[in-house]
Amino acid sequence: MSVGYIKLHRSLLEWQYWDDHNTTRLLIYFLVSVNYEPKKWMGIQINAGSFVTSYDRISQATKMTQSQIRRSMKILISENQISQKTTNKFQLVSLIKWDELQLGENKTTNKQQSNNNQTTIKQQQLKNTKNNKKERITNQLSLISVRKNEFKESLRPFLSKYGSELLNDFFGYWTEPNHSNTKMKFELQKTWSIERRLNTWVKNDKNYNSQKTTFQNANRKPTIEEAQQQQLDRILKNAGQLFNGQEPTDDNERFEDVDFQNC
Repeated sequence: MSVGYIKLHRSLLEWQYWDDHNTTRLLIYFLVSVNYEPKKWMGIQINAGSFVTSYDRISQATKMTQSQIRRSMKILISENQISQKTTNKFQLVSLIKWDELQLGENKTTNKQQSNNNQTTIKQQQLKNTKNNKKERITNQLSLISVRKNEFKESLRPFLSKYGSELLNDFFGYWTEPNHSNTKMKFELQKTWSIERRLNTWVKNDKNYNSQKTTFQNANRKPTIEEAQQQQLDRILKNAGQLFNGQEPTDDNERFEDVDFQNC
């Protein structure tokens, strides 16, 4: 194989067999001879970092004797540098640390790139999640605004019957949103009939107005007619008490002391 190149790590200088020139030579020969990618040979899968050879071919390439080759291969096997599979036709030599020696930096770079890509993907997913949530909230507010307007329009046919003041109160009460701003109060009811709800609202409103009117009447100054009627009632009450032999009440006024005309 005369094309391409290999990586030769500086740690090789610190290897205990560096000064053993035959063993070092043989290791370097294996490094430049093994497959750099998986290949098929005679129907057999030969992985990257392995190659098929023989003692004769190794001897021709390295100028080492077979005895020297066998000795150095034993050292490489004991150092866990290579593995050897021998048949009656060929030898399969594999560099155990091929990935570490030739792909280590690429693995680190690829792992870093993979981590960076995963981080970028997670950040993008998080950003998309936030954007989707914001968009969902915006859509919810937009939808609730549309439904609120539709509810308002549904009240218009009753404007002439109930007036704007009552309908505004009714509209404000029933369009109050829930905590998540997804539904309004009238949408949370099990059943809903706007006409029936308005009838109930008017009844409650009339009761309130009736109580309010009674309170106001109790505290306002009576008219002349009402004062005369009240005075007449007191006179009749006192007359009845005199007839029964009782002292008249109501500030001890007597029938003959009341000037009816001037009340």
